Amino acid sequence: MNRQDPSETRGRRAPEPSPDIGAYGEPPEATAFAPDSAGRRGPRSRWRPVVILAAVMFGWLFLVLVVSAAVGQSGKLPAGVPLPVSHGVTIRPPSGWSSAAQQWNVGPNGVSLRKSGVIVAFAADIFNGTPQQLLDDQLSQLKQQFSFFQTLPPDSITLAGKLDGRRELFTGTQNGSSLDGELVTASSAGIGVAMLAIAPSGQLQPLQGDIDRMLATMMVP
Repeated sequence: MNRQDPSETRGRRAPEPSPDIGAYGEPPEATAFAPDSAGRRGPRSRWRPVVILAAVMFGWLFLVLVVSAAVGQSGKLPAGVPLPVSHGVTIRPPSGWSSAAQQWNVGPNGVSLRKSGVIVAFAADIFNGTPQQLLDDQLSQLKQQFSFFQTLPPDSITLAGKLDGRRELFTGTQNGSSLDGELVTASSAGIGVAMLAIAPSGQLQPLQGDIDRMLATMMVP
């Protein structure tokens, strides 16, 4: 058996760890399984369930929003009753909101609601980072789904009566159709929370009060 001369290894530095792998073989940030458009759970990657699902929906979601605003909706949720999101996070939909699961299947880590042409999705999953980091990560992917994308400067918002969050309003155009949107993020105790609201241009603002109320009264462990 060939033995290595100890002098050959003396003074050598241990190999540097990969920036993508932590001390115990895990990525440096907490990760989660994100389902694909067919509901299959794929490889571990940084948390981004809202944007992945939104990307596959934008091709026809505009038509869904227009139709729902024109014909109304059924199966309204009980006003003010807690609705589970994931990881202990709950929201309280105001009066007049219905489930949008048939129009936008957010997946196991979130819920979607609709009212008067507006669809709102809430999602929560494991995430170790700041609200701004989560906002930047989600927004960078979101804008890739539009041919034109414009944002207002981000601002601060308080969620669940205590959490500091970040919010950014945007306008996007795809296939000649314009959508207004709002993206809000927060993080607490290793859990990231995101809210994405979208509507045809001009239809988001009338329901801004409802959206703000859901953000303010949500429960985050």
